[in-house]
Amino acid sequence: MIKSHKQRAYQHLRRKLQTGSLLPGTRLSEVELAKEVGISRTPIREAIGLLESEGLVRQIPRFGAFVYKPSAKECRDLWDLRQTLEVHAALRAMERMTPSQFRILGKCCDLHMAELRKFKMSGYADIEQLDANLTDLDLKFHSTIVQAADNSWLSKIVSDHHVISGLMSIRWGGWDVMESYESHIRVWLDHSRLVRAIKRKDEATIRAIMAVHIGNNARFCVEDVPLVQDQFDL
Repeated sequence: MIKSHKQRAYQHLRRKLQTGSLLPGTRLSEVELAKEVGISRTPIREAIGLLESEGLVRQIPRFGAFVYKPSAKECRDLWDLRQTLEVHAALRAMERMTPSQFRILGKCCDLHMAELRKFKMSGYADIEQLDANLTDLDLKFHSTIVQAADNSWLSKIVSDHHVISGLMSIRWGGWDVMESYESHIRVWLDHSRLVRAIKRKDEATIRAIMAVHIGNNARFCVEDVPLVQDQFDL
């Protein structure tokens, strides 16, 4: 099925938000975004309108459209909810996961470790590329679990939360290269343990690992929110 220009623009923008490529408070340039996607400004404008209806973009008369800036309370509330939802998704997935989906989880873990080894062999160069590559794998891992849960409403809500979480996951220079590298190792360990627990159908371990995994992400991201508020006031 051929995507409309509006769909392409919408998915392009959601992707940039989800991966943290657009900082909170960033002004959205229709001209630049149209060049990125290779389409006219009209579908870009329509996509921005959709994102505004989802609470991800704020339009200010005479100033333009800006990426939404979540407050510290909104960050805490979101991560609390995401923790509950993803624990629930993992427990449902435990009973419903297909062999193909299980292989995807294992492949994500293998590729994650391969990226870490490649980064180490390079002398810890290009941490931004490592972050980008592992963000993609992390999204694939969690999306596969949610898909395996086989609940369309849960899938929609968690997908939206992943996008919003991208606005809360910027490390604003507070981490050095080794801290970021070590955080990616912790993510790999959590994912690997979770895969084994799902295979064993170990409900208690699944619940514990996922709760801690999401909780750690929340702690690292929410710490930086006050700086976001100060640095990007409109």
